[in-house]
Amino acid sequence: MRKLERTTFESSRAGEYFDARQLSALTGVPQGEFASVCLKELIDNSLDACEAAGVAPEISIDVREEEGVIRLSVSYLNYPKVSRDLKSYSSRPGP
Repeated sequence: MRKLERTTFESSRAGEYFDARQLSALTGVPQGEFASVCLKELIDNSLDACEAAGVAPEISIDVREEEGVIRLSVSYLNYPKVSRDLKSYSSRPGP
């Protein structure tokens, strides 16, 4: 009997997050609403971080659209362990 030879490989799941169709299926929202999903996740993460640190949430939220770029900024004003550079994210909406 011949021995079965298998080839193993790894594939990144990052494609699920960079393809608009896959991301839409993953989040359940159309591409035009991705910014609101990102904002919801940023707020959820900031509330979770404050809860884990045992501090009352004091959060600043800023949403802007400039030259076709939506800028979402959620700052944890009273969370001591997060550097200020990690608090701001940008998303460029698709076509």
